[in-house]
Amino acid sequence: METPKLKHLLPVVHPMTTATAFWLSLAGGVIHTGMMLLGNIYTAEQTLDARFHTVLMAVINFLLFFVLFLYNFHIMKRDWGVAKRYFVATLGTLALTALYTLLSQAVNLWLYGERMFDGRIDIDIIKDGVVALTVLLITALLFNITRRQQMTLENEQLQAENIRVRYTSLENQVDPHFLFNSLNTLDGLIGEDDARAHNYLQQLASTYRYIIQQQQQVSLSDELAFADSYIYLMQIRYGSNLTVIRHIDEAFLDAQVVPISLQLLLENAIKHNVISDRHPLTITIATTDHGTLRVSNPRQPKADTPEGAGIGLANLGKRYQLLFHQDISIEESDQLFAVEIPFIESTK
Repeated sequence: METPKLKHLLPVVHPMTTATAFWLSLAGGVIHTGMMLLGNIYTAEQTLDARFHTVLMAVINFLLFFVLFLYNFHIMKRDWGVAKRYFVATLGTLALTALYTLLSQAVNLWLYGERMFDGRIDIDIIKDGVVALTVLLITALLFNITRRQQMTLENEQLQAENIRVRYTSLENQVDPHFLFNSLNTLDGLIGEDDARAHNYLQQLASTYRYIIQQQQQVSLSDELAFADSYIYLMQIRYGSNLTVIRHIDEAFLDAQVVPISLQLLLENAIKHNVISDRHPLTITIATTDHGTLRVSNPRQPKADTPEGAGIGLANLGKRYQLLFHQDISIEESDQLFAVEIPFIESTK
């Protein structure tokens, strides 16, 4: 069976870089300096050459824009909530702009005397406020562009990963050994215990039907019902050597989990541990007080580790990260292996 080809995913092109800040600041510095010239900042009694002062103000204005853009870009890249990022960016921008206004007025006072300082403070405050607002608006625009790129990329990754995981789950179930064992078990039941054979066939069909569903999350009760079908198939094969114990708090039955996650954890335990008369296996499924579903089993590893060991858990962890930005927890010792998957908020 050939592996499905997945769409090539392009990386996010982040527009909030130092180079972007430089060119935006250069343009802003020129415009800002032009505003100062239009405001008739010079008088006949000025003490410095007008062209030198224009260049000096252009450089200072460029630095103001550059510092503001670098600060805002740094804040917007932090791993904070959107509201917090906007709040800190706005607060910091206003503080930096106010500091610049005071410093520039002090320079004007030193260069031109009190009459220039007293006559220009209001318009400078307005002008610098326009600069701060411009920086904030441009930063917000670039931030939204970046978020949209990231959301698009994550959606593409999620679609690709869903295809991969569903394909892998279906491929594992139709694995020739699995089919051979299932059909062989069914053949042994037909004619000897037709009622049990009929029930076995229904459970097998239920397993396939659930795997090909197109949901991103399901309730714990639905996942447990599906697990019952899978456990039934496995117990027909392993008999009393396989035991599954549940400790489920009914308050969590409506909690949401990633589909097929419980079956994957059960399959992982069965696949990697010896199950025999001498070494029966007990798997425990339990809810925890801190809002997770825990699947644990004593470690009795097979001599030969099956090919692809660890891929199922890695895929499950990646799905939780892509879908809900949450992590699964793996606990491993010489005697015990356990995995906890978090419950997730419903988005239905």
